[in-house]
Amino acid sequence: MTLTMLTKPEHSPSGLTLLDGLSCLFLCLPLLAFCAWFKWPVAIGLALLACYGFVRALSGVRWGRVELPGPTIALVAVVALAWTALAGVGHFFYANLDWVTRDAVLRDLVATPWPPMYQADSAGTEILRAPVGFYLPVAALGSIVGLHGADFLLYLWTAFGFTLVMWSAMALFDSRTQPCEAG
Repeated sequence: MTLTMLTKPEHSPSGLTLLDGLSCLFLCLPLLAFCAWFKWPVAIGLALLACYGFVRALSGVRWGRVELPGPTIALVAVVALAWTALAGVGHFFYANLDWVTRDAVLRDLVATPWPPMYQADSAGTEILRAPVGFYLPVAALGSIVGLHGADFLLYLWTAFGFTLVMWSAMALFDSRTQPCEAG
């Protein structure tokens, strides 16, 4: 079943499609995980407010509506898995030296209580200051499955995000042969 462009409002009352809903969930899960960095009363309140907002925002999504044919989405997912592996995520292939820092951040998020804290010389403790949002959903599950499991989950999480990006790019066109118009 092939459908047309995702952003056309006639797909659902709110104009949101399955791809929109999945993209929102991909972006919102780190926010929900970030709530755990706060003390419990505040964390629960923030998580409840975030969930309420997400449910309201996504209430008009047509979850069963697929904008591209199933085989196309599967091909996009396979390409995303291959690209993610070649990029060094999951350490299936060569990982550049900048992965040392990324691995350290993932390790600290998985193995230590949130937020990760470090003992400074005389100034007391310092918390981890890094762009950790992308890692938080993986780290939350990684605290259950362990560091090696978290490394694989990071690979899947990254591939899922890249699949959403490629799916979004493909959905901008009504057909595979639609010409680009110079504007």
